[in-house]
This record gives sequence, C-alpha cells and structure tokens, in this order.
Amino acid sequence: MLMNFILMQNGYPPAIIKSKPENRLVYYETLEEASVHRRTKPFVTFVAKCVEESLYDYLHALGVE
Repeated sequence: MLMNFILMQNGYPPAIIKSKPENRLVYYETLEEASVHRRTKPFVTFVAKCVEESLYDYLHALGVE
C-alpha cells in the first residue's frame, strides 16, 4: 500500500498486481531477490510493468486508445 501511495503522490497510477498465478509468483520471487540479495532491478522492472498495465487500463476505461 505504501508503494502505491508513493506512486500516486508522484502522479503515477497504482501498481496493481493482477491475480494471475504467474504474476503472484514473479512478485514474490522478485521481492525476495530485492530484500534478501539486494538485487532490486527485477522488482523495479516488475512494478514498472504493473504501473504501465494500470495506466493502459485507466486509459481504456476512459475510452482513450
């Protein structure tokens, strides 16, 4: 929640992790990689992809293609 709050404060849509099993697995794997091994790039890339998908979802809902 804090991550999404920070994203929205800075003008980005929230990073919505879709409920597909593969998304959940990637989320936990990249989060562990970042927190245990201090390799943050995979997690940042995953979050950026989720933010991008959220933005497309918002634009689609507004009828902007």
